[in-house]
Amino acid sequence: VLFVGVGVLRAATDTADVSVTVTPGGISCTLTRDVDYDFGTVNLAKSSHSATAVTLSYSGGSNAVIDKAVWSISSAGTAWTLDTSTGTKDHCVFGSIAKDTRADLVNDYWTYGNYETSYSSFSTTLQTYNPLKDTTGSQVTMTSPSDTQKVWFRIDVPNSVTSNDQQTFTVRFRATTQ
Repeated sequence: VLFVGVGVLRAATDTADVSVTVTPGGISCTLTRDVDYDFGTVNLAKSSHSATAVTLSYSGGSNAVIDKAVWSISSAGTAWTLDTSTGTKDHCVFGSIAKDTRADLVNDYWTYGNYETSYSSFSTTLQTYNPLKDTTGSQVTMTSPSDTQKVWFRIDVPNSVTSNDQQTFTVRFRATTQ
């Protein structure tokens, strides 16, 4: 008996993924600050800016850009809310600017009198970073192996508040190597 068949032979195929990773060495990034800042008492519907700077110190293996965020606002009573104006109860405006000498209350913080386009504005959403800028609008880049940068703050106090409890702003700065 003879069998004759016609058929197609197919090769079997399979795939395998391989993860290849690398971790660059020699890159470190340390960002520290020298002091905290206390505005003291600021009246309702008034603005104030820091009399002394907070100095950030950077050491790292390469240059780093600096970002800023209000991480939290705490109070024994009602914590304020970050906003672009102070017209709503318990809403404040808060900013920071990088400058070697004391920042000017009017000219250095609010670009063209507009908070939203200002170089100094924080995001109005907690824990959201945006660039730390200088008075020309350039993002601060700290250079290696070590660098310092003075940072100044401005607060516009709400027009009205629920209580006169002290407010504590936790500001977080982030250095990202380039």
